[in-house]
Amino acid sequence: MTPLFLSLSLGLLLACVGDDTAQETPPDKPEKEIALGGKLFKRNGCAVCHGQEGRGDGHLARSLNPRPRDFRELPTYQQGNTQSEIAATLKNGISLRSSAMPAYPHLSDVDASAIGAFVVFLQSQP
Repeated sequence: MTPLFLSLSLGLLLACVGDDTAQETPPDKPEKEIALGGKLFKRNGCAVCHGQEGRGDGHLARSLNPRPRDFRELPTYQQGNTQSEIAATLKNGISLRSSAMPAYPHLSDVDASAIGAFVVFLQSQP
């Protein structure tokens, strides 16, 4: 098995750990949505590749080719960098050779949108 296959397998395994099949309650304020997104970002294993602050420096980042994106680099997003585009990317993944981003179809629309809000928040952090 290749290191990339093992890394992706481990990342997907970590992403499946935890009970995230139930839809979270839709937040009523942007701050609550960002907070929920941060919780789901960690629970679904996003930080394993992207890092805690979305800098593309997670534990598995060095073993992935291409490396996970730094969320601050807006022009490098392949399928858009808005909350709704990020939510769609989470649910569908990126099936291009230029990305190792898997799909997370188990995420509800509310949860994917909340993670998208958190990623947009991370884009603006220094």
